[in-house]
Amino acid sequence: MATRKRERPPRPELPHAGRLVLLKLQKEIDFAYREASQAAPRPLLRLPSLGRSRDRRVHELDANERRDTRERAYDQWIGDSDEEFEDYDLLQREIDELNGQVARLQEIKQSLSTRQRMRRVTFSEHATRVAMTYYNVFRYGLGVLDPLHVPMRVLKGRLQSPFPPTMPVPVHDQLRFLQANVAPSFVMSGLDTPLDVFVDQWRRYTMWFDVYEYALESLHVHFVADGETDRSTDLPADTDGGVALQIRANARLGFKRETIENVFPHILWNESLVQQLLGQEVHVGSDVRFCFTDKGQIYRYDDETYFLEALTPLIRDPRDLALIMGEALVDHTGLIHEPDL
Repeated sequence: MATRKRERPPRPELPHAGRLVLLKLQKEIDFAYREASQAAPRPLLRLPSLGRSRDRRVHELDANERRDTRERAYDQWIGDSDEEFEDYDLLQREIDELNGQVARLQEIKQSLSTRQRMRRVTFSEHATRVAMTYYNVFRYGLGVLDPLHVPMRVLKGRLQSPFPPTMPVPVHDQLRFLQANVAPSFVMSGLDTPLDVFVDQWRRYTMWFDVYEYALESLHVHFVADGETDRSTDLPADTDGGVALQIRANARLGFKRETIENVFPHILWNESLVQQLLGQEVHVGSDVRFCFTDKGQIYRYDDETYFLEALTPLIRDPRDLALIMGEALVDHTGLIHEPDL
């Protein structure tokens, strides 16, 4: 009996979603059983960075760039190191040579400074000795008077000195002292003055006053450099420097008739005022400056004499004091002038 083939019933139509699922399964089965030659390389997946922000990545890139820049600069420096080391050695040798020269110059400077100090000490000692000798030589004025004929009043006045009395120095010894210690170009109180004019001033004081004593009270040394602009210490053109002595001196003078006639002749008509002065002793202070050249000679002599202050204890009336000093022939520098005829 023939078998009757059984007919399969038709499959029901799948909905659209079901067909998509079956299609996807079919593709997966085909992919799983594909030939090896048909396999395509699988793309690599980029995994997101874990815990690293964009700013941090940018910072690391900048840091790497800076590190690379430093490394390139270092490599460049290493490449040029040989040439730079040669320049450094040359500079170092020059520096060492200059340091040696500086050290030698400092030694020379120290030696010259020591010699200069010693010279200044010796120079100041010489100037001080000359100044002190000057006041000893002219202690009693110019030696024009015979010691045996000195008035008794003068001898008594000299004995009142706090210093032991000495014999007056003869005039020729005084002149020899001045000639040995005064420079040829001599300036007295700002005026170019021959030495005989200086001596004549001493003669006037000695003849017209009773000179009891002319004494040094204090002395200060001041060194004068070449080119110094102080007009009170202008150096001669042929000297490299000098020393100036600032001295405080005091003259004990007695008034007599010759004093009035030759120094204060304008008060002769006022006998009462003349009598107030005759026989009186005054202490005339003065600030004296001796300037010495580098050869040890006196080239300048300046004097500021204070006659007005000396007369103040004797003459109490300011009007009389003004009358005495108003037309006096002695000025503030101590110079006694000739009367105007």
